[in-house]
Amino acid sequence: MQNALDDVSLPTHNRPQLKATEAGAAIVAGSAVAQGVVTWVRLGDLPLDARWVIAGVLAVGVLVGAALVLSVHVQTWSRRRRVWTALACSLAGAALTVLFLNLSTTYHSILVIQESCRASRPGWRCVEYRPARDATDLDVRLSVRDRRLTSEVKWSPGFWSPSRSSTWILQNENEHELTVRLSAFRTPDRFGVAYRPVGSPDLILEQVGVDPSSVRVILENELATCRSWFLAWGGLLWLAAALLLYFWPLLASWVMPKRPRETRILEP
Repeated sequence: MQNALDDVSLPTHNRPQLKATEAGAAIVAGSAVAQGVVTWVRLGDLPLDARWVIAGVLAVGVLVGAALVLSVHVQTWSRRRRVWTALACSLAGAALTVLFLNLSTTYHSILVIQESCRASRPGWRCVEYRPARDATDLDVRLSVRDRRLTSEVKWSPGFWSPSRSSTWILQNENEHELTVRLSAFRTPDRFGVAYRPVGSPDLILEQVGVDPSSVRVILENELATCRSWFLAWGGLLWLAAALLLYFWPLLASWVMPKRPRETRILEP
């Protein structure tokens, strides 16, 4: 019995796609590591605004790299699977980006919270200072905005946390002004000033000097605004990344065209 020669089409590896996958994996790993460095490490006098911009740009790199990694697989997936994969991957990337932005703000800024004191001190108001992760020298000056409306203020500064690795020095205290110098102020320390004005309680103006200058002082209402911007950026990133991952097969066909199948003849 004579064996006929069978023409069998065997797929060969698409080297451009494999290279794109390797490049995508390298981009994801590099961008993620860089995001972690920008979030946690003190990089000289790099200001907080620059950290936000760098973290946002690196997030785009992570999602583009993820699209390259998935480029070999998604072209054979069903539409429903591509939709859910695009939504899940983009949501994870956007959520991590928002988390990194919030962590960088917490680690490299001093948060100032002004509120009423506990019920045990009626009539007193409090200003709390939550430090950055790295040691910072902080000058706190509280003064009366209009002395005609507030005759005097009673001050009660001090640490509000059990841990006291930093030190503070009272530089000036009178009935209208308080100046305190905090040295090596860092987490987990908490410092606060309780004050009782005779007159309107809303006439206290806090002024803060900080060293190094890369650490930013953020009021509580400013922090809420920052987090709203972070969520807006995360939502925009989620939408853009989902569209990119879903339509990537079409883009990949333009950028990385498939190589034609090679036909090999199998000998009997």
